[in-house]
Amino acid sequence: MPEYDLFNPGPKQYETLDELFDAMKHMTDDPLANAGTNVVICRGNPKAKLLLIGEAPGPEENIQGKPFVGRAGQLLDKILQAANFDPEKDVFITNSVFRLPPGDDGKAFRKPTDAEADFYRPFVQEIIRLVDPKIMLLTGNVACYSVLRKTGITTLRGKWTESHGR
Repeated sequence: MPEYDLFNPGPKQYETLDELFDAMKHMTDDPLANAGTNVVICRGNPKAKLLLIGEAPGPEENIQGKPFVGRAGQLLDKILQAANFDPEKDVFITNSVFRLPPGDDGKAFRKPTDAEADFYRPFVQEIIRLVDPKIMLLTGNVACYSVLRKTGITTLRGKWTESHGR
């Protein structure tokens, strides 16, 4: 079986991130099109060497239109700053699913389904291709599934996956 190239996942579809983001903001056929008010795509520096990929936006991200701005995002920023990373200059942050998955039984939101992650995966692949990071940090099971096609965060935690010398 040929090696899957995380950093060149397929034929390019967009020339620039702006072109990709414009297409994402106007999509209407995605499975969560009626679920949230915003398509939440990214924050940070697209020229950064570190690409952080999370799971999906929560309620605060949905309101602000940026990933990782709620409580978890504030903690993430503190962790990055403690490691001498500026979250807006040294990291590019995105998600595996770009709309808020609606909650069940009175909850504000839920974990994305595999089908939802599969729908958004080509967009994640394009972000990876266009940002061309040296390192990717996948936060959560959905991000691992979307990018690596592997699940089981406890067995994947702390493990490196290399692709073509990266």
